[in-house]
Amino acid sequence: MTRHVTRSTFAALAIAIALTPVTGAGGAVTHSNASFTKSADGACASAGAQITKLPKLTGANLIQTVNKETAIAAKLVTRLEAIKAPAAKASRYRALIKTIQDQSTYLRAGIGALQHDQVSRGKGLLDKADAVGRRGDKLATKLKLPACAKDYSAQG
Repeated sequence: MTRHVTRSTFAALAIAIALTPVTGAGGAVTHSNASFTKSADGACASAGAQITKLPKLTGANLIQTVNKETAIAAKLVTRLEAIKAPAAKASRYRALIKTIQDQSTYLRAGIGALQHDQVSRGKGLLDKADAVGRRGDKLATKLKLPACAKDYSAQG
């Protein structure tokens, strides 16, 4: 990182990370609405607990924290894909999974750009991660998955 990386850039990253929707768990069978909600919401809460146990985000641990959070998100995507949502929710649920993948991609790319002194590009990618996270929160809310729409951040 260079001196050109501002506090607002770190703040944007912290917001983007905090907005990463986290979910996952379940089996390879189609769930009823109640079972689906219980499985996905329970997994979100569990993943959220993992994220909140990470060290509080600072400039010194920024890269490590982002890497750990995106690793949690990748594992959760795999678990999410194993949950089969009821037909009426399937399309929106697939979109939620895609937002998790996309947000992680933007976070990693944004950090990479900042590491290469591409501050403007990095900030733009982090802003995209933030926007994708907000979209994921809305999808989770519409799916009636409150724990998946909750913001989790590293607390230490």
